Amino acid sequence: MLTSSTRHRPTATALWAGMSYPLTMTGDRPTPNTPFSGGQGLLAVPFDALRVQYASVVKAGLAQRSLLASANLERALDALEKLTLGSLARQR
Repeated sequence: MLTSSTRHRPTATALWAGMSYPLTMTGDRPTPNTPFSGGQGLLAVPFDALRVQYASVVKAGLAQRSLLASANLERALDALEKLTLGSLARQR
């Protein structure tokens, strides 16, 4: 469902630039901005990308705004991150 408010869709670069943590923009590339050592911050990037994707879906009006749905997604992503990365996962 496209309305006049959803005609302007942000680019992927704009979505990355809008994330304050754990990525910052260096030129055209997202760069980890985490207190973790080594590549641990990079391991979390796919999970953060899923969070950004969900936010853009809600902004586009393809999914309803819901605190319960957002909390369920966050719990599922957190569990998936811990299952996938084990001890390298971020602690929340």
